[in-house]
Amino acid sequence: DRAVRLCCHERDQGKHAALVTGMACASGKCRVFTDADLPFDLKSLAYLHSLIVTRGIHIAVGDRTLTESTYRDKLSLLRRAATRGFAFCIRLLITGGLFDTQCGLKAFRGDVAAALFPLMTESGFAGDVELLYVALKYNLEIKRIPVRFDVAGNSTVSLFRHSMPMLIRSLSFPRKWKKGVYRSPQLEAIASQNYWSASVAAASALKAA
Repeated sequence: DRAVRLCCHERDQGKHAALVTGMACASGKCRVFTDADLPFDLKSLAYLHSLIVTRGIHIAVGDRTLTESTYRDKLSLLRRAATRGFAFCIRLLITGGLFDTQCGLKAFRGDVAAALFPLMTESGFAGDVELLYVALKYNLEIKRIPVRFDVAGNSTVSLFRHSMPMLIRSLSFPRKWKKGVYRSPQLEAIASQNYWSASVAAASALKAA
């Protein structure tokens, strides 16, 4: 079927290396990725599509901390505390109001995905933070949606083993931003809100009338 295309790496290069390759192969107005074990209720896909295609939202992300989400109820107290601690540090230092950078359900407008993913420098789990950090720096519109936990799979992420390296790597993103690593005329154009020119044009039209 031409609607299905398999993209592979010869060796494991990390989660976000796979996502960058996958998004490069993808097409369409709405591009979604989720975890391989499909842990979330896929009824959310129709809602994600409507947010991206109908409403024109740039990015929609699952957020397990929202009150309507059921995922957090499935975690042990220890893992819930570790997840909350990591999320707090990332929110405080990097992403501000985004409470759940690591949720494995994210959707992107096609033009946003085409411009954003090639900028990524992280191949591992810190790529989730990098992705949203860059989106926030360009003031892209990000919508958080609740998720419903459906199937329990085996996670390759150990919060206790991976959290500190992820946090350390995430601290490099502001420096990379200042160096121009994430420079993108395409994203600048997508996120542009040049209402000053529009205001001048409207004022001139009113004056002429």
